[in-house]
Amino acid sequence: MNDKSTYSLRLPKSLKNEVAKMAKRDGTSLNQFIAMAVAEKVSALETGHFLKNVPNK
Repeated sequence: MNDKSTYSLRLPKSLKNEVAKMAKRDGTSLNQFIAMAVAEKVSALETGHFLKNVPNK
């Protein structure tokens, strides 16, 4: 079973070039770097949502 999907991402060339440089410095592929960046953003947003909904004691 394949749990991955393909998504065509449009980035300004300047941003794509900077991300490619960062991925290379990080020793990861461009795809892996972007996937991790998205995962970090999702985690941050979910954490914020969770903390807003924790009842005060």
